[in-house]
Amino acid sequence: MTFKVIVLGTGSAKPTLCRHHAAHVLNVHEQFYLIDCGEGTQLRLLECGINPMRLNGAFISHLHGDHVYGLFPLLSTLGLMGRKTPFTVYAPAPFGEVIEGHYRYFDTNLPFEIIYREVDTRKHALLYENTVMEVWSLPLRHRVPAAGYLFREKVPPLNVHKEAIDRYGLGIAQITAAKRGEDVELADGTVVPNGELTYRPYEPRAYAYCSDTLYSAKVARLVQGSICSTTRQRLRRPTRRWHVKRAIRRRLRRPNVPPRRGRAGCCSVTFRRATRSWTNCWKRRVRCSRPRRLPGS
Repeated sequence: MTFKVIVLGTGSAKPTLCRHHAAHVLNVHEQFYLIDCGEGTQLRLLECGINPMRLNGAFISHLHGDHVYGLFPLLSTLGLMGRKTPFTVYAPAPFGEVIEGHYRYFDTNLPFEIIYREVDTRKHALLYENTVMEVWSLPLRHRVPAAGYLFREKVPPLNVHKEAIDRYGLGIAQITAAKRGEDVELADGTVVPNGELTYRPYEPRAYAYCSDTLYSAKVARLVQGSICSTTRQRLRRPTRRWHVKRAIRRRLRRPNVPPRRGRAGCCSVTFRRATRSWTNCWKRRVRCSRPRRLPGS
């Protein structure tokens, strides 16, 4: 069964020729879900060979332009393509007001319904469920209310080995009982353990999308064991070197302000030790704009 992530873009707010704005597509058993929709997403869908009409819905992490500006032209294109089935959008508040304002001036006669589901960015809650997977929200730490999304496959039903059916001469009732996880009793009274008859077709898989966020121990626990994707690499626990760099930048910006204490790596002793080793080179690279004077000149 298909479980595939197509990365359409991983860029930030500032445009660049190297990467497109944030947008992913998750293919779960040939059901397509759009995760974030930055500018130019519909063009990337065409480049990757994904039919926009096959999208079941969209999950928006937060209301920054590089994550949502591509949704409105995509909805217009779906209307031009004659979509009839409803399109569900999961997003934090106040996306409902945004979509209403868009309806007021654009796309007033779309041939399909847009269903908006508000996402509580403070809770880990079940948002969507069907026969093959569940979608859970993940509370993220960002300047604005933001939520990540955890897509987790359900445990697939058991399959019966074809060889076991022929070997034991199983009937329909016995096969059905084996798929429920029960042991099977044969006509001669022999009980065959379920483990000899059945197998799992695949192990459940999971994919976590955590967009712009600082480190969160809670989110790290929730996404453990899943494939995790972040547009900013801050989900890992900050190291001591990271705190030292932050202290150095703060000292360079505000040289007269005493260093902040109470956190590992941000004290004045650590700052002085780091200054002796690699900080002087870093300061020269940032501050010195004059060319070096050559010997003899």
